[in-house]
Amino acid sequence: MPERDGKLHAKHRARMRKKFAEYGIDVFNSHELLEYLLYYVFPRCDTNEIAHRLEDEFGSVPEVMAASREQLVSVRGVGENAALYIDFIHQLCEKYNELVSEAEVRKNGRFTDIKDYFISAFTGLDHEAVFAAALDRRGRFVRGTKLTDGNIACVASPVRLIYDFSVRTGCDRIVIAHNHPGMSFIPSACDIHNTKDLVERLGLLGIDISDHIIVGKDGALSLRETMHAKDIWGNKENAQKK
Repeated sequence: MPERDGKLHAKHRARMRKKFAEYGIDVFNSHELLEYLLYYVFPRCDTNEIAHRLEDEFGSVPEVMAASREQLVSVRGVGENAALYIDFIHQLCEKYNELVSEAEVRKNGRFTDIKDYFISAFTGLDHEAVFAAALDRRGRFVRGTKLTDGNIACVASPVRLIYDFSVRTGCDRIVIAHNHPGMSFIPSACDIHNTKDLVERLGLLGIDISDHIIVGKDGALSLRETMHAKDIWGNKENAQKK
């Protein structure tokens, strides 16, 4: 890189850092967000061009962040290190939402807050995923986690994933959740069938699936609070213990 270009880039970066320090992230346009992010991967080169290529390829910052590493590397100038860094930041944002929600639910300690936890946990996900939350004997939140991407019907062994989570947390009361990206939270026949199957199979292992929360674009629904509860949980008490 010519010395003059290097000095220009250094001055430009200094201006960008000053702008962020004084005004925060809201003053950046979309490609500037990517440009600034890439400063920490490329200490000297012009990341403005790479940011524009990423935006042209994927369309928006959220789509860039959600792209696979393979897709990112295919963009000229990105490379493996940048792809790993972008993927890390994307996963960090998801984990941050999950941890903030988890802390709030743990602080309040109420079962009704589980819906809010899952709504926040699924925020930003544009694909189906399965989450779980462990409850203690009094129904208080202990820990939550994402079990896997995909839906319950497609997961090879949801019983094993939930069982392992129960063992790790030492809790035998588990609430599961999955999302309907961009759709209503209304349960499908498949949702009801799969929930009943999991309740029965995990019940044989001493694990109580206390509820199945479905998160959609317009909120969340508890299967335990619907007319389907009796079909799924049989003669057990339909209302959750507070």
